[in-house]
Amino acid sequence: MNAAALALPTSHQIVAIDAALLRGRDWRIALPGSLEGEYRQAIAEHRHQQLLRTGWLALVIFNSFLLVDLLMARDMFWQSVAVRLGLFTPFGVGVLIWAQRQKALLTHRVWLDVTDLIVLVSGWAAAACLAFILLNSRDPMSIYYHAGYMVVILYGVLVQPVGFLWAVLFGLGMLSIHLWSAWGAHLPLPHALQISLFHLLLSAVVLSLAASYLVEKARRRRFLLMRRDQAMTEQLAEVNATLRRLSQADVLTGVANRRHFREHLQQVWERAAGENAPVSVLMLDVDHFKAYNDHHGHPAGDACLQIVAAAVAENVRAPIDFVARYGGEEFVAVLPGATHEVALQVAERVRQGVMDKALPHSASPTARVVTVSVGVATSARPGTDCPDADRLVGRADRALYEAKRGTRNRVQAFRDETPGTQEPS
Repeated sequence: MNAAALALPTSHQIVAIDAALLRGRDWRIALPGSLEGEYRQAIAEHRHQQLLRTGWLALVIFNSFLLVDLLMARDMFWQSVAVRLGLFTPFGVGVLIWAQRQKALLTHRVWLDVTDLIVLVSGWAAAACLAFILLNSRDPMSIYYHAGYMVVILYGVLVQPVGFLWAVLFGLGMLSIHLWSAWGAHLPLPHALQISLFHLLLSAVVLSLAASYLVEKARRRRFLLMRRDQAMTEQLAEVNATLRRLSQADVLTGVANRRHFREHLQQVWERAAGENAPVSVLMLDVDHFKAYNDHHGHPAGDACLQIVAAAVAENVRAPIDFVARYGGEEFVAVLPGATHEVALQVAERVRQGVMDKALPHSASPTARVVTVSVGVATSARPGTDCPDADRLVGRADRALYEAKRGTRNRVQAFRDETPGTQEPS
């Protein structure tokens, strides 16, 4: 049973399924809301397969009753051969072949009633064949042949598990066909036999309908339990995904945190090393941020970091570049495939983007608005000109230090010949 995904959010979905399970304790069969349509879609393919499998088997059993025709309605045997093999069998074969070729149509929930209608019509047609024999036979044994309706009832209600309402309609039709063949036959049934046979068939219809009702209720409950398990699994997956995102994100700014940055950089580095492609890293620091906090207050400082993070994310090369908060007022960006020249262009765009936010910074000796200093480091051949990803981050940090040691609010590229410093090991 393959259920289609529910359109409702998972939490609402579970509530709806729980309500349906509680409702399932009363006499009603249909599921509430969209669950009914999804149940029908879930069983459509199984119903189609069952129609074909039992349909061919039923056709064989139907024609095997030629032996009973010979024994109990000998005077109608050749007419029975004509009806069974010349009329009903071609009709049944044609319907089954059509149903097999129309799988895509009949396995849609909207067309599920067509499958039930095929069972209904084929069952009534089989009963009509039996009625034809009973109405015209003068063989004394034929009066007992009414019990043959039992086989058709079992097929239409239990072997082919049509919907309960269809089963009720089928059962009423079978009783009507029996009464018609009993009252219109050339050989009238004795009164006691009429009552006994009708009681027998009525009991068979009632008991088979009771079984149909209970089976259908159980199938729908099984479907709901399966959907609930699936919904809870989906909800758990959503929660895990959310937790994973939260564990990778900086709570204040919403960009990635330092741990996620390290994991991402290592992946980018390994891929770049395999492809012999460049990798660049930008290290950014908000200029005079301590003075900003002291002058404007910590809430304003938090808002400032959020605005800076947004400005950085807006000005890198979305979506291939990766932005993270490195710690405090420091941010870092990983630029896969970026050459030294491209990295400098991105860094300058980021620096200008922060200035364009025009966030007042009254305590800054550099500018009247919030600015950032940016350090840039590039490895043109990862693993060759730079031994590992950590060393590349160290170079970007060293370039940032040079930018801050100068006039700030500027972009500084890493230089091996920077005096007075030593590349971190």
